Amino acid sequence: MVLEFGSTSDQEFGYAKILVFGESGTGKTFFAGTYDNAKTLLINIKAESGTMTLRSKGINLKTITINNYGDMKEAINWIKENGSEFELIFIDSLSQWQKNLEKEIPETGNKFAKWNAIKEYTKEIVDAFKLLPFHVVFTCEIKKDKDENTGEIFFQPSLLGSSKDDITYWFDEVYYFTRFQQKISDPIAYKCLTAAAMRYPCKS
Repeated sequence: MVLEFGSTSDQEFGYAKILVFGESGTGKTFFAGTYDNAKTLLINIKAESGTMTLRSKGINLKTITINNYGDMKEAINWIKENGSEFELIFIDSLSQWQKNLEKEIPETGNKFAKWNAIKEYTKEIVDAFKLLPFHVVFTCEIKKDKDENTGEIFFQPSLLGSSKDDITYWFDEVYYFTRFQQKISDPIAYKCLTAAAMRYPCKS
């Protein structure tokens, strides 16, 4: 075995692989429309309705609508062969895709074994997209978890089983999207948290 030596300064910045999570209406899908529209491909998971937001804003993106694991694999292969016109692949949402996958995998009576299988399929798909020479953004819904000892509330990407605990390790960039008003008469302010916070597993 020959060891390969290098330096961190030799590393080049590559393509962004981003996970975005937040409540409905916080701008997660709209985020897709902030890049060059002609170079963005939106993979819309069946049952998601975020594309109506883009249409209402006059944003026109090419889309692939998928439903299950097989569709996702087929979409990845199509992008490899035909996706040279794109620079950004936007998948909306991973939460809904897992819900569809849960229905697809047969029941065995062991909930934890099924969730582990879903996690393995999810990791496979995320890794396949991360290897593509494109910027990639996955969206997730949000889940509130309560610490049984302290009662403190934490916010995580909404995924099944331990997927929600590990998903942030699979990405270099993790953003939390939110919106708020101090008074009901104030305009809505949209915010994106990119740094680590006590209750939000963000990073950049």
